[in-house]
Amino acid sequence: MQEFVDVFNELKATSYRWGTPEWLKMRSELMDGDSKKSRPARKQRTLFKTMRGPGIEYLMYNNAIMRSVLKQEIE
Repeated sequence: MQEFVDVFNELKATSYRWGTPEWLKMRSELMDGDSKKSRPARKQRTLFKTMRGPGIEYLMYNNAIMRSVLKQEIE
């Protein structure tokens, strides 16, 4: 078990919270652009910021998990 804890701690120490600098730069360029993917990316960011203010951004994630679990139980 300690081996897993050590590996996890090493991964955590070398990871980025929101993505690598390269990915964040690409995302920023996409949102600043004028392609058909730019508008949805900007809307996604606006929605996240709106939900993050009151601290409910995780409700969307938890809701998606619950729907997935319930769907599996029905099948």
